[in-house]
Amino acid sequence: MPMGMQIGTHLKTWRTREGLSQSDAAKKIGVKQPTISSWEAGHLPDAQSLKKIATALGISVDTLLAESDTDIPPVVPADAEGVA
Repeated sequence: MPMGMQIGTHLKTWRTREGLSQSDAAKKIGVKQPTISSWEAGHLPDAQSLKKIATALGISVDTLLAESDTDIPPVVPADAEGVA
């Protein structure tokens, strides 16, 4: 998968995990909604934008750049934390 599509897929995955619309994510990142849509469609954000995206979503740039969806940690429900 091309790098832009990969980042776009991961951006959408993390955005939806956080319960954010594209408009909400755009506000947190400091861009306009069409920019989020463009990134999710496969256009590459610049390095500064990658940092802003990661910070807004509470993830590392490395996670955003993960090679595949299997590299993205699964969501652990809040009530499952600390349960053995």
